[in-house]
Amino acid sequence: MALHVQCCRVSSLASVDRAITETMHFLTSPSANSNPKVSVFTMILLSQISMRAGYTWTHQLPRILSLLLALPDNVSAAVETDACSQLNLLEILGRLDMDVWIVGRRSEAVHIWATYCSGREGIEKTTGLPRPLLDLIARLSRNEDVADELQELLLGLPPESDDYASNVHRCFILTALLQLHSRVRPMPGVDLLIKNLLDMVRRLHAATDARHQRVLIWPAYVVGCYVREVKD
Repeated sequence: MALHVQCCRVSSLASVDRAITETMHFLTSPSANSNPKVSVFTMILLSQISMRAGYTWTHQLPRILSLLLALPDNVSAAVETDACSQLNLLEILGRLDMDVWIVGRRSEAVHIWATYCSGREGIEKTTGLPRPLLDLIARLSRNEDVADELQELLLGLPPESDDYASNVHRCFILTALLQLHSRVRPMPGVDLLIKNLLDMVRRLHAATDARHQRVLIWPAYVVGCYVREVKD
């Protein structure tokens, strides 16, 4: 969900602010426990709106998690679908909670993905990333040294080619390694790592439709912290 440009008008932002404030007052009251299913979905939606409108939102995650963990395995009484499962909702929260995606975060990470969602295989549908890679990114959020595991994933990728998905995976592995260099311990050959990541960001930028270039936000931010001047 993306906010339309009209929502950025002062009058619209005032309405959004009022709605967020009033909703938060309700969701932090005992009344929210009367229908936790509705409260969970409302708070997830509220977090997404707050994120895109520039409001603080990460402080809401512990409250959402507490309500979600109190729900039965399937929160839909009428339709049993994977989208309504507790695990799927935990994965939504887990993706939101990974502090590697968040710039300027002040609240502590809850580490939802690492605690409740790790250990599965395949490709995660929303991010398009392999679940084992997301597991390592989640552990990186806890400042764990996952360099060896990241290198193993990197070696398991096919040689650099025009395959978009593989290049995205390679880009995120390189980004995680560079983030690890700044947060956990120095990485050997960091200059080459920076060069390889910058080259991959450029390649993906050229190959990615403008509507989908948000996938490059984290890699571009991380490598941008090391590159002072970049010539086209």
